[in-house]
Amino acid sequence: MNSTARTKTTQTITTSKTTAKAWTLLAAGALAVSGGLVAAPGAASASATPHQAEHSAATESADPAEEVAQVASSADAAQAFRDKWEGSYIDVDGYYGAQCWDLVAQYAIDNGLPALATGDGAAAGIFENYDTNGNAQYWEKHVNSTTDPDSVPKAGDVLVWDRSWGGGYGHTAVVLEADWNNVTVLEQNPGAANVSTYDYSGVMGWLSMK
Repeated sequence: MNSTARTKTTQTITTSKTTAKAWTLLAAGALAVSGGLVAAPGAASASATPHQAEHSAATESADPAEEVAQVASSADAAQAFRDKWEGSYIDVDGYYGAQCWDLVAQYAIDNGLPALATGDGAAAGIFENYDTNGNAQYWEKHVNSTTDPDSVPKAGDVLVWDRSWGGGYGHTAVVLEADWNNVTVLEQNPGAANVSTYDYSGVMGWLSMK
């Protein structure tokens, strides 16, 4: 992403730990796959939860007040998730330890949604296979742009990196704070759930809850 400064920012959450770091991923970081999808509790559930019912007829709204409320709700969800899980090892499917996918899967579950599916067992598949893996029912896809001034994720979005990250599997995390140049996320692998700050190198885009 280019380094041109911008005034456009999103709803943020104050973070006490925003350490930049070099990325490393466990070499054996393949996610468990069952029938082409990551096996996780609730991943194939068809039953409606309160969140699903609330958003079953979700449409894009032009009402600024509604948009502000949605941003605040998303930020609250991210903060609650951080408060609950930071410092913990999350292993939703019981395979390969605490992978990055486990964290965003738990985030979806905590918000009454099925665990985010990959379609191929890689974190990058959350975004790459969006049209076929079932995520489109509950999440809105945003492609990262280096020229669009509104191409900034909001707190509570799920960020997805391409396969240049994670030894070919990609990477994913929950957004806590973002502006044009940098994004602060809650991630895991390496380590337990922790807060880190990155630029947008390798970011394909992000998903927002509908």
